[in-house]
Amino acid sequence: MRPAYADTYWNRLSVSGKLAALTALFGVSLAALIAISVLALKNQQADAAIADAMGRQRFLLVRYYVDVLQAAEGSRTDPQVVKRVFDGNLASMLSGGSVQVSLLGDERVTVPAPSEDIAAKLREQRSQAGRLELALGRYLAAAADQRPALLDQMTEARIAATTVADEAAKMFIAQSRARVNTAILLQLALGAAVLALGSALAYVVGRSISRPLQACVAMAEAISAGDLSQPPIPVSSGDEGGRLATAFNAMRLSLRAITEESRATAARLSDSVQEILGSIQEQASSTRQQAAAVQEITTTVEEIGQSALQVAEMARHVGSAADAMAASGQSGLQSVRDAAAAMEAIRVQTENAAETIVALSERTQAIGEIISTVNEIAEQSNLVALNAAIEAAGAGEHGRRFAVVAGEMKALADQAREATRQVRSILEQTQRNISSSVLLIEEALKRVGVGRDKAQGAEEVIHRMAEGVQETSGSFQQVVGATGQQQIGLEQISQGLQQIRQASVQTATGTDQLAKAAENLGQLGTALTRLMGKYRL
Repeated sequence: MRPAYADTYWNRLSVSGKLAALTALFGVSLAALIAISVLALKNQQADAAIADAMGRQRFLLVRYYVDVLQAAEGSRTDPQVVKRVFDGNLASMLSGGSVQVSLLGDERVTVPAPSEDIAAKLREQRSQAGRLELALGRYLAAAADQRPALLDQMTEARIAATTVADEAAKMFIAQSRARVNTAILLQLALGAAVLALGSALAYVVGRSISRPLQACVAMAEAISAGDLSQPPIPVSSGDEGGRLATAFNAMRLSLRAITEESRATAARLSDSVQEILGSIQEQASSTRQQAAAVQEITTTVEEIGQSALQVAEMARHVGSAADAMAASGQSGLQSVRDAAAAMEAIRVQTENAAETIVALSERTQAIGEIISTVNEIAEQSNLVALNAAIEAAGAGEHGRRFAVVAGEMKALADQAREATRQVRSILEQTQRNISSSVLLIEEALKRVGVGRDKAQGAEEVIHRMAEGVQETSGSFQQVVGATGQQQIGLEQISQGLQQIRQASVQTATGTDQLAKAAENLGQLGTALTRLMGKYRL
């Protein structure tokens, strides 16, 4: 018969499957949000390009106006180049197409057809641009004395055309902001819906996981308190929680069976131990009496052997101390010799370090000469920069760039002069430190010589002391040999008595151990009975 939960696909899913379904939901929702965001960003990029193109129309109108004024003054500027770019971009904006971004380059961007209100504003912009073109044409065709009278009309037409261009750009920016706000509202709505659905699924998944776990925890706490009479946990799903509940039910039944069998076994064990313990206690009493008699004889012999052992041990310690003292004398003599050799090596290394420091002092003097040369070059560069600045001032407007170069040359010369001053200060401090190091090394050489002389004197004293200790060590070795022979004789007597005592002690010990084992076994049976008694079946 199939369980009730097997008919529900959600209940048949494992915990990992439920979490995977929840993760998949959030993944799909996140992908949708990302797609909407990417689409909104792309639209924003396109709107930014269109807004830039509309704003550039105002720049082209002003540039066209300026080019006409320059052409009227006799410049070779061709105002029609800017006018053609303006007209072409305006036509592309009205119908949708490619718009030229750079006036002198070939960079272009494609814009879609605008809305009707923006198209109307663009057509108005084209009309105002035509009025500006007529005013500029009249200005170019008029004589020089008539142009000031036409300048106000031309300026009024330019302001009207640029104002319409600004209004068209502002209308498009407002429309773009409305689309961005719509995309934001859509994302917020989708996010809220996903959050609500995800929260509901998370609650369902958490409840399907927590309920079996809570039931298992309650049963585990009851079992730990000794209550095996708990009813079985209801199983409502086939996931890990359901399988855990099934395992707990089986564990409860198994513990009940083990507890019942253990109680019966502990009762039988307690009865058997009491019978064994009685017979062992009678045997242990007689064995202890025999062991006590042998123990008295063995104790007397051990006291005599212990006294002989102490004498031999004292003689052995004295001999070992003498040998250790002789070895220490040889080690001390070798240490003094090593110290003298180390003093000599330190002296040689110190002399080498002194030679290296002297060579370093000579190199710092050479660096000082190089710094003087660099300082002279900086002074000459400063003078050249000053002359260049004077020449640039005399050249007027044409020498302005040369004056900038002259200023940079003077700044570099000042930086070089300041750097040489700092390096010279560092070198002077280094030379003073080198002189102090030479004096310290000379003092160290003197102290190394004194230390070497003292080490040689210590070597002679330790050598004489080591010879005296070796003679003393030979005498103590003879004493150790004599006491060792006495100890061997006493140990042979003690071993014979020990064998007799050990035989009786082993018998008594074996009996005591057997009695203790029986007592421990009885205690174990009692503890097992008491332990099983706390479980309620």
